[in-house]
Amino acid sequence: MRIARTLGLFLAAAAVWLAPTFAFAGYFAFVETAPPPLPVYSQPSCPVAGYLWTPGYWANASAGYYWVPGVWVAPPRAGVLWTPGYWSRVGTVYTWRSGYWGFQVGYYGRVNYGFGYNGTGFQGGSWDGTAFRYSATNAAFTRGASAGLGTPLDHASFHEQGSAGIAPTVEELAADRELRFRPTAEQTQHEQDASTDRDQLLAFNHGSPGILAMDSIAGHKFDQHGRYAEGARDTPPRPAENGEIAGLSGRLLGDRMLQTEPVRER
Repeated sequence: MRIARTLGLFLAAAAVWLAPTFAFAGYFAFVETAPPPLPVYSQPSCPVAGYLWTPGYWANASAGYYWVPGVWVAPPRAGVLWTPGYWSRVGTVYTWRSGYWGFQVGYYGRVNYGFGYNGTGFQGGSWDGTAFRYSATNAAFTRGASAGLGTPLDHASFHEQGSAGIAPTVEELAADRELRFRPTAEQTQHEQDASTDRDQLLAFNHGSPGILAMDSIAGHKFDQHGRYAEGARDTPPRPAENGEIAGLSGRLLGDRMLQTEPVRER
């Protein structure tokens, strides 16, 4: 039985490595249980003009699945967009491919993360030179986005390889061949922090994490309804104004443009 199980895992891993690469060959996970549905939550206001939204997701570690809150982050450089990671079912195994930064949004499994990441591309805004213009129709900077405008519709957190309607588009395939950048050190720390928080573990929260979203990495935390989960503040973060253009200053990028390494394919 153990040999058959090991062989099954090996074949599933081989299928992933031999299949067309729709995300960079960075962090992979192989799990035999499905990730839970995506929780529905409200989005915090953007704390700093020029930050970009990265949706929450279920990650997996030795303690099982845990929820990594959606968060506003400073991009590693001007002009790049975030392609979320995604879970994919291959036979009886679920695999995870990491998200990445790139000049085009790539393939993320047709998973509907909401908030502009509705399965294909990103509708939350676009770059105008070194400035980012938020989409007025996506309400990307408004806390309390409601169903149909920023929340997942089907809540599925993975796709099954070989299913109809999930093949990558020509644009997504092109994005896969372009220069890509790894998650920033702050994003990596954000995921690690979530893994050590008991309230974020599926085994304890049963699919309803205490912290669904954050206004910034190591910043303020919000529950499902967009309420502060750390107590009220006198002055909430100022959201970027509708259609506001904000250049990425040296304060936002600092030396990160020089320190961020492009993704190297294996």
